[in-house]
Amino acid sequence: MVTILRPLSTSELLVRTFHLYRNHFVLFVGIAAIPQLAVLAVQLGFVERVIRTPYLGRWGSTLVILAVNFLALEIAHAATTIAVSNLNIDRPARIGSSYWEVKGSMLRVIWIDLLHSFSLSSSLFQLC
Repeated sequence: MVTILRPLSTSELLVRTFHLYRNHFVLFVGIAAIPQLAVLAVQLGFVERVIRTPYLGRWGSTLVILAVNFLALEIAHAATTIAVSNLNIDRPARIGSSYWEVKGSMLRVIWIDLLHSFSLSSSLFQLC
């Protein structure tokens, strides 16, 4: 699916995107599901603690779950980007190889998204 670089209309871009995701559905579901297994494990680990502690004592476990969820989301986004890139240049894309290629740049991806999140939240805070 190597294509000539040219401006695409919105409809062409959506058609190509849906075609790519539809033809490689298992790949993208696998990339999205694997990091969420870590989130599920952390959430199940905190279930007993959340049940036993009073409402105000739940903040620690909530922050841990949010941090693990953030990391899982960033890992999945980076691996999805690698998979889409490989598919667009006609290289084979597999779940494991997508995660393997992301390994070297994961800290940079997390740092960029943290900066983006903080800048967005601070600008929204200034609007209020």
